[in-house]
Amino acid sequence: MVVEEAITPNPELEALLRAIDRFRQRPRAHREPQELAAELKGIRHGQDLLELEFAETAANFSKTEEYEEQGSVSPIDWIRHHCRMSSSSATTCRSSHGASRRSRAVRLDTRTWR
Repeated sequence: MVVEEAITPNPELEALLRAIDRFRQRPRAHREPQELAAELKGIRHGQDLLELEFAETAANFSKTEEYEEQGSVSPIDWIRHHCRMSSSSATTCRSSHGASRRSRAVRLDTRTWR
């Protein structure tokens, strides 16, 4: 059995998770259809940005041997089990890293979603 070491939490990640919790606690009653539509687009945009970040981080993780040290046979295997993803999702996140690198040239302006 592999015991994961406690690491110092990333303050930016903690702030992001707190912000997501606050967002999820927002009032949801009596919203107009246009508000719902705009919110759906904004949420999807945020998910896309997080998926790009996840893909870049997964690519960097795959360059290490940490997955082997924790008993996995590959980075995809580690991601699948520790991030609770399906095999195809874990594989896709790795393969989308190239797309995320190319997307830097056409980075979406997050201010358009406010």
